[in-house]
Amino acid sequence: MTIRGKAHDWKDLRDEFIDEATDVEQEDIVGNIDELDGTDEPLQGELEEYQEEVKLYNRRFILRATLTSAFQFGNALASETQWELADSLSFDQHEDGPADLFVAHSESHGTIIVLAVVQQERAERTYERIQSLCSYVKSEMRSIEEDLSVIIDENNIEGAVAISRVQPGNVAGDFTAEDEHWPVSVWELVSGERETISLVEEFDGVDWTGYSPDGELSTLLSDGVELADTEHLAFDLFYDSHHQRIYQYLPPHLDKIHSNDSDKTTFHISREELVEFLQARQGAVMREKAVSRADELINWWDYIGAISEVSDPDGYDDNATVYTLRKTRMLSKNQSEKVKNQYQIKVAKALLKRSKHEQYLN
Repeated sequence: MTIRGKAHDWKDLRDEFIDEATDVEQEDIVGNIDELDGTDEPLQGELEEYQEEVKLYNRRFILRATLTSAFQFGNALASETQWELADSLSFDQHEDGPADLFVAHSESHGTIIVLAVVQQERAERTYERIQSLCSYVKSEMRSIEEDLSVIIDENNIEGAVAISRVQPGNVAGDFTAEDEHWPVSVWELVSGERETISLVEEFDGVDWTGYSPDGELSTLLSDGVELADTEHLAFDLFYDSHHQRIYQYLPPHLDKIHSNDSDKTTFHISREELVEFLQARQGAVMREKAVSRADELINWWDYIGAISEVSDPDGYDDNATVYTLRKTRMLSKNQSEKVKNQYQIKVAKALLKRSKHEQYLN
């Protein structure tokens, strides 16, 4: 897994830039970026693009969390059908991932792999991607069965494309009935005064008939399932959520876990504490994933100046690596907003540097 979005490959580009550029060139190319603020034009453009990126990732995780919740025991889909959530996986390392939900049938052990699409640009190759992911589940079936303690019937695997704010016809434009291997259905999440998930069965301008899952799930989705009577304003945190969202969740978490330990400064966090925090999020089925994600986040946050390493921190073992978020008390809503804005400016500066690194190397 890597930092997604425009920051992707930031570390490799930075390291190569440092190796290739002279000290004078480095100073000339990126030397004044740290002095910029959010009103300076070069930084403003990066900041606006980054804010749109955050909105996009939030939409994806709203879709993912909504479906995860709906399939959990006692909730809208699980209570009325024989389908239930086995676990939430993301297939991050697969070239056609991430796929954002793994659902196992409670009786026949059918399996649905859900691919979340929340951006028009990512609607291309949707059919090819979901077919590839279904094939991947079949090829890795034994390890997935072991990880999730389920039994997968290789002849009863299907895909679903869950969309939000994307036109169904645009998604199904490359769908085909020829040489079809894995059946695929399309589900649409609509948020507003009410939040519903519905099966899309007809597509304007597309010569493809939508597939319907078997049993009660198809009936429910065809009618449209109301998941909440209000707009979805909050959603669960996943171990692979956007780096900004994880950072914003940390202060209240740290305040809670350190409240009974007077030796530990509230906003200090060790690498091990971050691993434990990520491992407790939805979708983190293996400790190894949480460890690699923690290291990735620490490297990024340290680079942009959102955290700094602490020497000889009280309350920690001598061999613990500890960082601080540079906060000394619980944040009010206004303070949290200020921290978020400061974080976004730090990221925008890092993204501007990344662009300069890439331009130089090319």
